[in-house]
Amino acid sequence: MFGKQAKKRVCLLALAVLVLALATLACGEEVSPTKEEPSAESPTRTPEPSPNVEPTPEATSTPEPTLEPAPTVDSLDCTHGAAFEADVTVPDNTQIEIGQHFTKIWRIRNIGTCDWGASCHLVFVDGDQMGGPDSVSVPETSAGESAEISVELVAPMVVGQCRGYWQMSVNGTEQFGDRMYVQIVAFDPSGPTATAIPPTATLAPATQPPTDTPQPVEPTPPSGDYLGAGVWRCPNNTEGAAYVGSTESDKFHHTGCRYAAKIDPGNRICFESREAAVNYGYSPCGVCKP
Repeated sequence: MFGKQAKKRVCLLALAVLVLALATLACGEEVSPTKEEPSAESPTRTPEPSPNVEPTPEATSTPEPTLEPAPTVDSLDCTHGAAFEADVTVPDNTQIEIGQHFTKIWRIRNIGTCDWGASCHLVFVDGDQMGGPDSVSVPETSAGESAEISVELVAPMVVGQCRGYWQMSVNGTEQFGDRMYVQIVAFDPSGPTATAIPPTATLAPATQPPTDTPQPVEPTPPSGDYLGAGVWRCPNNTEGAAYVGSTESDKFHHTGCRYAAKIDPGNRICFESREAAVNYGYSPCGVCKP
């Protein structure tokens, strides 16, 4: 009897264990889906790559080229100046046969701070051009140096004195420095002076007062009172003058010298050449060194 009951208990116990196990398994299957819900949403937590996350490279915009500063042009930072030094050929009042070709050469000093280059020329400015060009090129000349500049000319076909003025110019527009001139006396070799008067020539009646023999005269200066030997007073202007001085001093200057600008016009005298100034007792200025 006892054995049957014990067997029965064992069966009941096994059945209970089985039921409990089945119940446990049933519970596990119901909980599993709820635990997997977060994992199903996990893809939404992972941030998708955005096209804006990667910065736009600056290289896509073309950078403006960096320009080097333009080089400084010397002519903007310096001054031009020219001073007459000497007549190398054809001094004033040289007699030249009409129609004859000749070469006039001046020695000119660069008294500015700009060097003379291809932009500088000697140009005709006034007077008798004597068949010369409008301009001639000049040698490359550093500031403070001198250059000999020549012009090919032709004596005019009209007998008498003639003068032409020339001046330095840059870029064909700006003229600067002293005005140089060439002054000649054109003559006709076949004129009356070349023909001898025959001995039988009829003379003027004795009763007629003798006429004065014409005497050679000095060239008339452009303005002012003529003092002779290429010197004249020039209170109004210095046209035709190569140099100027003052009656209150014994120095002569280039017309562009800063001391020339300080001369009282009432005391100013002009010289047509360096020789005229020296012969008149004047000595060169120590600043512009004429």
